[in-house]
Amino acid sequence: MKGLAELVVSLCDLCEAEGRLLQEGVLRTVRRTVTLTLGLLFGAAALALLLAALYALLTSFMPVPAALAVLGLASAVVAACLLVSARG
Repeated sequence: MKGLAELVVSLCDLCEAEGRLLQEGVLRTVRRTVTLTLGLLFGAAALALLLAALYALLTSFMPVPAALAVLGLASAVVAACLLVSARG
């Protein structure tokens, strides 16, 4: 009977240790996900502001449709390069 009680206590200790490891892993994953999401949001905001500044600069040199075309083409080229590099 004593051996069975020790086995149950050992099993409970093992479950507690595994639960702590799982909790630490989940918290680490959530922290990384939140950090990555915030980084992507701030990066998108920075890119939008950069494009707005370039648009304002280009409209002083050329008509509005031409400035939009130049920015659209440049953005498409950058997006294509990123997609090609992401493929491997």
